[in-house]
Amino acid sequence: MTIYEALNKYFGYSTFREGQEEIINSIIEGNNVLAVLATGAGKSLCYQIPALLGNSFSIVISPLIALMQDQVSSINEKNEIAAFINSSLDYQATEKVLNQINQGEIKLLYLAPERLENREFAARIKSLSPEYIFVDEAHCISEWGHSFRPSYTRLKDFCEFTGVQKISAFTATATPEVRKDIIKQLGFKKPKTFVKGFERDNLSLHVIHTTFKKEKTLEIIKEFGTPAIVYSSTRKEAEAVSNYLKLNKIDADYYHAGLSNELRRVIQDDFLEGRKKVITATNAFGMGIDKNDIRLVIHTSIPSSLENYYQEIGRAGRDGKDSNAVLFYSAKDKHVQKFILSNSFPSAEEIKFIYNAICDIGKISVGSKNDAPIPLDDELLKFLGVNNFSPSKINAALNTLESSGSLVSHPTLKRKSKVKFLLDKKQLQNYTGNLQNVFLRDLIIFLLKKFGSEILLREMLFDLQEISEDLECSAGMLSDALDNLHRSGIITYYKPSRFKEIDLLHERVDAAKLKIDEESLLKRELIAEAKLMEMVDYAMSSRCRLALILEYFGQVDLEYKCRKCDNCTGKNAEETASLNYVQEIIIQTIHESKGRIKKGELSKILNGTSLKHYARDFSTYGSLTLYDIRDLEDSIDRLMKKELIYLDTSYVYLNEKGKELLAEPVSKNDDKPDYEIKLELFNKLRQARKEAASKFSQNAQIICSDELLRKIADVKPQTTDELLSIEGFKRRTFNKVGEEFLEILHEFKPAENKTERLGKANLPKNIVSTFELLTKGYPLEDIASLLKAPESIISIQIETIIEYMPEVGIEKLINKNEIEQIENEIKKGMRNLKEIKSALPSNISYAKIRVVLAKNQSLR
Repeated sequence: MTIYEALNKYFGYSTFREGQEEIINSIIEGNNVLAVLATGAGKSLCYQIPALLGNSFSIVISPLIALMQDQVSSINEKNEIAAFINSSLDYQATEKVLNQINQGEIKLLYLAPERLENREFAARIKSLSPEYIFVDEAHCISEWGHSFRPSYTRLKDFCEFTGVQKISAFTATATPEVRKDIIKQLGFKKPKTFVKGFERDNLSLHVIHTTFKKEKTLEIIKEFGTPAIVYSSTRKEAEAVSNYLKLNKIDADYYHAGLSNELRRVIQDDFLEGRKKVITATNAFGMGIDKNDIRLVIHTSIPSSLENYYQEIGRAGRDGKDSNAVLFYSAKDKHVQKFILSNSFPSAEEIKFIYNAICDIGKISVGSKNDAPIPLDDELLKFLGVNNFSPSKINAALNTLESSGSLVSHPTLKRKSKVKFLLDKKQLQNYTGNLQNVFLRDLIIFLLKKFGSEILLREMLFDLQEISEDLECSAGMLSDALDNLHRSGIITYYKPSRFKEIDLLHERVDAAKLKIDEESLLKRELIAEAKLMEMVDYAMSSRCRLALILEYFGQVDLEYKCRKCDNCTGKNAEETASLNYVQEIIIQTIHESKGRIKKGELSKILNGTSLKHYARDFSTYGSLTLYDIRDLEDSIDRLMKKELIYLDTSYVYLNEKGKELLAEPVSKNDDKPDYEIKLELFNKLRQARKEAASKFSQNAQIICSDELLRKIADVKPQTTDELLSIEGFKRRTFNKVGEEFLEILHEFKPAENKTERLGKANLPKNIVSTFELLTKGYPLEDIASLLKAPESIISIQIETIIEYMPEVGIEKLINKNEIEQIENEIKKGMRNLKEIKSALPSNISYAKIRVVLAKNQSLR
């Protein structure tokens, strides 16, 4: 069968994509291929066809359970010729797959790299004689790559163990430096590298500089549509964005590694099958996701590298249709990523701490050396975890200690079992003569014949798989029999540890005398920081964005322009999606002016410095006091360039496009009253949950998730039975917070319309929304988020509200402890904002101080 015949038979295609045919032929010729193919360029086909045409079966190493299952299902639609073995299969299911391979029914086996560390399993695979080994997501093998996985570093051992020479590697993202490392780590003898498919002519790239990430996410989704993936740098942010989108009628769900495997699978399937249109996630989501119609990928902050970024945005538009990738950037993003990086790179002192921990757990004193290998077991990992060492930092420290010659770690594949008889020859003869179990008797006789009298004197090393083949039994049956003899006191039997084991190469030394290559440590961290700065440069650059990415991956063309990104077109995604807060206020002011305001006076009205008698008639008067006059004038000029406003004899007017923007919110918020009622009830329920979380010392989400709170706010149950009938609300939840929820639901009445009262108080119209959210008990940060305004502006509005209505409470607005801290400084006689701020912890903002100060002054 030719490769074209295989392409048509198994996949239904008649032609290959760019580069595929060349790569497939090179693999079949026996080369060690490294294929760097952009996401969506069809890299899986490049290893599937050689495997299907091979004489034996082939192995695909992949860390992605979702990818395994999806690709196996796809290939098996016509013929069952592919299978996977991972943690989702039990023993019987695994045995079935291995037997199918032995019978020649399976041509393509997907395996997780961790599975290969089990020596018995690896020996079983070896006995089946695989023809090819294909390493997917190969960048994971390189410490210089963006997604280093320690389990990948043992792949070379596995390849040598099985004797397979035809090894190829695939990745969607690898710089020239990472490519060299992959070739070295896998021990390629005949390497051939292909780099293809990084130019995406249907993908438009945009960068928006903003701190209002949630609000901008909502705007961009409304502009560019769904399906969409929204990537966040932390789990907390992914959840927050998802909840914000739900509250704004976008059907979103969040996904991160903190969720159970089952729940992640459900969420993933919902997205793949179109039941969910938006996923907000950390980078745990997306690898191996086969969905062609993703229209939009948003990053709410910069990833750690351009490799990560390009791989993630490459999930958009695989069907060839126009799609968008939007990156939000603010200065603090860089600091968040630097914090994440600091947890991945150990300092010299941290390496010394880990060295001491290993020696202590092995009970090795200074000047001594270990007699037996020291397992990197659960006890040690837990101890290091308590001391804030992440797995990546531990592995990086071990690699450094190993390269410095202080210790050596043993891959599990290199280890064998140990056995020794505890009885002498005569005692064994008596024991076997009376033994009823035929298999145990045969085993004892076999071991004596194989190892002779030495097995009576010392521990003998042996391969469990090899012995089981000699005895024509399974490795599991043999291990059970050896365990039986061990428990009976006939033998000592030691299995290879499932943990990585450590041996000191020299006697333990005082950690201060350890030889650590601090220069290498620094270099490694600097490389990671350089990758981060390249990501920052991308966000700040005015050059063609795709050209920058192509250069990063080694495809340099100084004249290249994609003609689709924001820099090439001169159009910013933010501008096409919506106006920012300042520009909305300007348009509102011009609308109220009815042609009686000059351009020069407009900035002063907004800034609150106008002395004109009519200035205070505007609802927006003084609403932008924190903005410089020049900044406001610049915003007015930009609105003129967009042809939203125009000048006529120095007076400012709205043109038709500007008037349309004023009308938009009305049509989009017809259901706002009912929606706000649900928000108000949700907030009250959330407060009750918060108090229960404090009472029971549990995470609030564990007691009752936000999703469940929203259901309760929607249904509004009035009895115990009605509350318990809501899906997900269990009796244990009711015991903690059920009575409190029912009390809230019985007493709940939507907040009264305050318009009349506000009119009597002569409160400026532009802060009515702030007042309503304040009286509903929203925290300061939530009010700022919902109204798309900085906290500083909201705090000024609340200061005005307190002036009009001193009885307004601020207890729900600001944390009780923070209020007390601020009040303590006020009691000392402090009244100046800067003076109070300097005396308080950095997390207490000027906005919060302003509110508490206003409240205190109202009570005097």
